[in-house]
Amino acid sequence: MSESTSRTFVADPPAISHEALRRRWPALVLGLIVGAAGAWGALSLLGDEEGAADGTETNQLVLGTAPVEIRDLVDDVEWSGDLTYGDPATLTATADGTITGSSASGTTLERGDTIAAIDRIPVVLLYGAMPAYRDMAYGDTGPDILALEANLVMLGFDPDLTVTVDDTYTANTAAMVERWQLSLGLEETGDVKLGSVAFADGPVVITDTPAVGSAIRVGESIGLVSAQSIATVLLSGGAGTVTNPLAEGEIVATGTVLYGLDGVDVVAIEESLREADPIARFLSDPDRDPIDLEAALVFAGFASTVTLTVDGVLDEHTEVAIAVWQTANGLPPTGSYETHNYVVVPTGFRTTASYLSDTAEVLTGRPVFLLGAPTISVSVPVDVSEEDEFTIGEPVQIELADERVLEGTVAAIGTAAEVNADENPTIEVTIGIDALPEEAVAAGPVVVIAAGSRVDGALVVPTRALVSLIEGGYAVEVVSSNGDPVLVSVGDLGTFDDGYVEVSTDQLKSGDALVVPQ
Repeated sequence: MSESTSRTFVADPPAISHEALRRRWPALVLGLIVGAAGAWGALSLLGDEEGAADGTETNQLVLGTAPVEIRDLVDDVEWSGDLTYGDPATLTATADGTITGSSASGTTLERGDTIAAIDRIPVVLLYGAMPAYRDMAYGDTGPDILALEANLVMLGFDPDLTVTVDDTYTANTAAMVERWQLSLGLEETGDVKLGSVAFADGPVVITDTPAVGSAIRVGESIGLVSAQSIATVLLSGGAGTVTNPLAEGEIVATGTVLYGLDGVDVVAIEESLREADPIARFLSDPDRDPIDLEAALVFAGFASTVTLTVDGVLDEHTEVAIAVWQTANGLPPTGSYETHNYVVVPTGFRTTASYLSDTAEVLTGRPVFLLGAPTISVSVPVDVSEEDEFTIGEPVQIELADERVLEGTVAAIGTAAEVNADENPTIEVTIGIDALPEEAVAAGPVVVIAAGSRVDGALVVPTRALVSLIEGGYAVEVVSSNGDPVLVSVGDLGTFDDGYVEVSTDQLKSGDALVVPQ
């Protein structure tokens, strides 16, 4: 029998009831119906010449073969969920005027995008935790200056790498602002006037905006938004040659090696560890007193293998004690006491952009990574009796209404039951989105796909090879040694997974060729 052949089948075999099949295996109806036609065709091979001779209409069905296999199967379970954004926020005007331009509802805005225009002056979105509250100009200092510099550097307005991203507005900052103003068609003053920028935690989706032509006053809304994610920038604490920078899309946690700097790992320390552990705090604080670091190492018992004198002199004995601490906390044991080899990071963030390249030089105070954490989440109401179907940290998939599939992780399982309209007590399972796609994601109903039962080393056949027998049960057509198809019962059907089904029979073995429709 060739790999692909053509055989004659009766066009309309006697009707077979598949109602039970539809109830139990709704995803396999097509495969079973095609298989049933194959069964009738197989039977007709033994005696359909009369039907063909008496004028019965026939169709041609192209057949091929597929092997019996040994596979690990997972029976996925689908749950109905609801995708929502983070808490809504309002971007407010910091200057009076008339709305001369606005963003359409549903628009996703990122760093550098225009939210609205007031008296034809654009209000530009920047990322930062502190709201804009003043004019910013040469000589000013503060966290808002640091945020301004970081944003404009990452937008590419410091091509000559002259700006050190810190909390001081310098002449280089002013020159960078002028380049930014030129790109917007504004007067190049080098100063940032109150009302020309608005800060948000990260990318946002506009849900409501004022009408063009309407009057606006300080404190009134120029846009109601929902945050898609929170963004934060990591800055280089030292200068040197970069090696092996972390790829985009990677989770950053305590112990993550971000990059090498002159041959020494630069590692992440989560904020929670820095707050709880004085050694982590002293290692990452450029204003620390070395005596405090040494005293903390000795007090915590990390200097038990060396003679560490608490004298403020950081030496090889200090390095040994630090390496012991690093090992205990999941960091690579470099022994480094240089603060620029440690970067404090928030928990639950991934790298969304990298500004480093292998073997390139990096300067102090330059952006090295942008980190992001989606604020979008999915809630799934689960019957109390089924709450053990989910485990915190378990990977799942989220199928959107437009059929895109996102990867997610079970973030929380509720403890308080709620009674829904059907009076079935449920708990809420919260799913976090691992990474946002490039295109906007719409809030609304979704399907959460979680792994159900698992069978390792199962004997499986393609579901399209199944045929339904008149006497009941299911079989497959096995290509015999002489090339003829032979019907073989597959016994009870077990777990289904991705077009395959587990079978229980000693009449099949891995590698047997089965007849399947092409």
